[in-house]
Amino acid sequence: MQYSTELPAFQKEQVFTPSLFVTLRRRLGLEGVNKTNELVLEQAKSESELCKIFEKTQ
Repeated sequence: MQYSTELPAFQKEQVFTPSLFVTLRRRLGLEGVNKTNELVLEQAKSESELCKIFEKTQ
């Protein structure tokens, strides 16, 4: 989760309280949570493919 907040380094302290995620899930609803998950997975796949392309050019 810290990666998505673009913190400069890992930290042991909580970045978010667990209750924040409960609140977000309730506000987004099932459809919103599913869409968010799909978008995150698409982005990760895209970044992974870009890394592979970059490695081939090195």
